[in-house]
Amino acid sequence: MSKPITIPNAFATQPGPIPLIQLDNDFTTCSGAINDLATYANYFVDSSSAANQITVTVNPPLTVSYTAGLTLQIKIANTNTSTAVNINVNALGNISVVNPDGSLPLSGQFTAGGIYSFQYEAVTGKFQALTPSRSQSVYSAFKTADLTRSSSTASFDPDLQISVPSAGYYFVDAYVQTGVGGASVVFGLNFTGTFSAESSYGGATGGFGGATQVPFGASGSATYVSALQTASTQVQLRGILIATGAGTFGYSWGSSVNLTNVVVLAGSNIRLTRLG
Repeated sequence: MSKPITIPNAFATQPGPIPLIQLDNDFTTCSGAINDLATYANYFVDSSSAANQITVTVNPPLTVSYTAGLTLQIKIANTNTSTAVNINVNALGNISVVNPDGSLPLSGQFTAGGIYSFQYEAVTGKFQALTPSRSQSVYSAFKTADLTRSSSTASFDPDLQISVPSAGYYFVDAYVQTGVGGASVVFGLNFTGTFSAESSYGGATGGFGGATQVPFGASGSATYVSALQTASTQVQLRGILIATGAGTFGYSWGSSVNLTNVVVLAGSNIRLTRLG
């Protein structure tokens, strides 16, 4: 209950007859609180400055204790960067947060400014996150104009980059069309942040690369080298990025021979779908 009830009149120490208006005022106050949905909201604002710490203060005359079924709606101050998230109410001590299935939260599951519901489960002594915990987010980048390069140093395409907000599992899908340039092209899918060694991609088409799975590289690295281009060629790459932190994902490319133009055409695009 985030809206406390204060009774205007007390009768135990009053001498003589008690005016009925005082009783009316008390009952009006109680009925008003009962009929006000805000009375039952249990809404609080997180006051913590730490990413994985949620701190709530319940002011008098309200009281609180960690009892079975205690439910709180909390506006989160900081996006969590770890699976270890704690809630501390009125300095009663940190309580771990878990999903209803007992799993730990995903990094980035609780977003700064978001309002989430938590309920205390007395058997395990943990808060369960009641707000839906796993959502599928799609991030994409699309090329609206052709770009020509002559440098043999591969680098991120300025249009084909995606900011990855947090650690997680991401399905990778890239479609790139390269125009006639009279040269071969070096290219790859890269991620500036840290990632699991199990991350990989492959399945290039149109004569580029092959079906072999290869690891992601850092910005400016390249994995595949095409044959000499005599016609437009399509590249389709798919894989899994297991990011262990935030970073920038993108398509890096350049000419395999200096001063020989290579063109990446409008309509090329990359997409990341967060799986968990």
